[in-house]
Amino acid sequence: MSKSKNREEQGESQESSIYPASLRLQGRPCTVIGGGVIAVRKVESLLAAGAKVRVISPAAQEWLLELAERGTIDYEARPYLPGDAARGFLVVAATNQREVNRQIAAEAERHERFVNVVDDPDGCSLQVPASFTMAHLTVSISTHGRDPKAAKHLKDVLAQDLTQGSSVFAKASRAWLESHPDIGSGRFTSSAWVDEDHETVPPKERLHMFVPNVLGQRPAVRACRDLTCVSLTSHHTLVAACDALAGIGQLLMDTVRARPEVVGHFALRVPLLEVIAAGATPFLVIHNLGVPRGAYSDAIVKGMHDLAATVGLTNPDSFNGSTEDNVTVEQTGVGVTVIGNTTNPQLQWASSQPGHLLVLAGLPKSAPKVDVRMDDPEIVSVADVQWLRRQPGVFDIVPVGSRGIRSEGKELAKSARLSVKWFSVPIDLDASGGPSTCVLFAVLPDRLPHTAQTMQTPVTVIGCLCERKRERHGG
Repeated sequence: MSKSKNREEQGESQESSIYPASLRLQGRPCTVIGGGVIAVRKVESLLAAGAKVRVISPAAQEWLLELAERGTIDYEARPYLPGDAARGFLVVAATNQREVNRQIAAEAERHERFVNVVDDPDGCSLQVPASFTMAHLTVSISTHGRDPKAAKHLKDVLAQDLTQGSSVFAKASRAWLESHPDIGSGRFTSSAWVDEDHETVPPKERLHMFVPNVLGQRPAVRACRDLTCVSLTSHHTLVAACDALAGIGQLLMDTVRARPEVVGHFALRVPLLEVIAAGATPFLVIHNLGVPRGAYSDAIVKGMHDLAATVGLTNPDSFNGSTEDNVTVEQTGVGVTVIGNTTNPQLQWASSQPGHLLVLAGLPKSAPKVDVRMDDPEIVSVADVQWLRRQPGVFDIVPVGSRGIRSEGKELAKSARLSVKWFSVPIDLDASGGPSTCVLFAVLPDRLPHTAQTMQTPVTVIGCLCERKRERHGG
């Protein structure tokens, strides 16, 4: 028998002997050896599962250093040493040296630790499949380490299939849910959502069905600044923001004259920025127009569609709303709610620390004092906020509204149990930010130059965050 054939048979034997399982890592110590991009992904998923994470690497990605600075993970800035893989419930070998990874795996095996080796599927006692979770249903895809890209692609296809409604998973998901009545009275399939009588539920009613019924219990709801957060599962959270606009438009009693497309743009802008700033991905816009149905209302909605398209929100089913057709209306009124979704590790509140700089991007502008234009370069763009959200060293992004910069800055600091030392700047810190023409954020001092040079809008340092002074009580 040839060596190649023998190896093929050995590989087949290894693959057939894999035991599919799920690990409960809440509170368990896990060690990641390596500090690169792959290590970042491993740490992110371990934290999402509730693990206590220790990272060992001579150098590490900035995001890992920030987690260590906040105390979220333990970080040891050194190379792997014998004994490192003997500790922890799970060990991840994620260095860029294959021989070192092999040594880590061998030590973990000797001490009967689960080990995941990023560059050697056959060296793993634990392989991590591509997976996604919806309510009580978790779907995992594994190619036994042979083709991770294919596994990820298939996972994405199936996840999209379940959420957007095609037919690949229809029969399987229906059968599974019907056999688990404890999940709740609601039913869902991939081709459509169905109620107890298997009548199709339109796409725009799916969110209503999902929250109270599929989970089988009332979800956890909490207020976070100007947002409402709904925890659907341990891995998924809905984030909702709303805002209202009135007296701006082209009707008889409008105070500020503006084209309806501009009205729609700025009505959507505030809640859209709030959801994005929280780290969530918008997927649903609900608009309530206090104007009659017709060309005027259509133009307002078009302004919303145009802005939403800049963040990739183009599906017509992602928009729903109503108009006022029962009474005569002489003044424009618009209410908008935006809903996004995110994973819990991305939804980080009060993460600012003492020594972080408090920075303003954009300038406060509000009608009728100022003519607020969509193309004004001094207004922070949605793209700017998206870029900020992705940057390491940037924390607590807060769109500024009618309460003004100073008020929003105090709230940002208060949520992190800090105070603000205000700097002298040529900006009215109490002026209204109108439709969130500017945003506040905290940033590490060494990240400020890159941030200021990259953003397309004015960037101003307005203060720094400090420890709160403790109140003295007489005795």
